[in-house]
Amino acid sequence: MFSKPTPAWITLGGFGLACMAGGVNAVGFLGMHHQAISHMSGTVTVLSNELATGRFSLAMYAVVVVLSFFRAACSALRLYVKAHSNSDGATASYW
Repeated sequence: MFSKPTPAWITLGGFGLACMAGGVNAVGFLGMHHQAISHMSGTVTVLSNELATGRFSLAMYAVVVVLSFFRAACSALRLYVKAHSNSDGATASYW
């Protein structure tokens, strides 16, 4: 697929980042009521189940997780747009 081999530092860097991401997910899963913190579909399912059974304190926990994820995604988008905007403030279209 590629004409040149991938440099070792890129392979090792990708491996390191994958290990760190897996560690964060594992700690989050074990420390947050066995709830994966990188997949929102499971969190929304937990939210609906807790609301249906009347356990509102756990439902609020799920709401906070979803809103935190959404806020982080919006912050990442803002940084991306700022980094890719022209000097006059116009954003280049990539899609």
